[in-house]
Amino acid sequence: MVILAIALFAIAGVVVSTTMLMAHTMERETAVSLAGEKLDDLEQDYEDIANGSDNVDKYTREWVVNELNDVKTVEVSVTWNGVLGTRSVLMEREYAKFEL
Repeated sequence: MVILAIALFAIAGVVVSTTMLMAHTMERETAVSLAGEKLDDLEQDYEDIANGSDNVDKYTREWVVNELNDVKTVEVSVTWNGVLGTRSVLMEREYAKFEL
């Protein structure tokens, strides 16, 4: 009987860990999607690319722009408080000035 109880507690721990991992994966997927969306939005007009931040639900997006030789490098970080604590993702893209 004691062995059965120990086994059941171990199985319950696996279920909880799996559920937390699944929730974290979904949160991370949303954060990556939000970072990609912001990089796509900034691509619309080279001249308008500038530092900024915003909030989307529980996620905070911040983007930092560095310019060198008509190339702007943008880093977008997305931070959130999730099931595994405070987490963040970082994406970077370069934009070049295009002239015809």
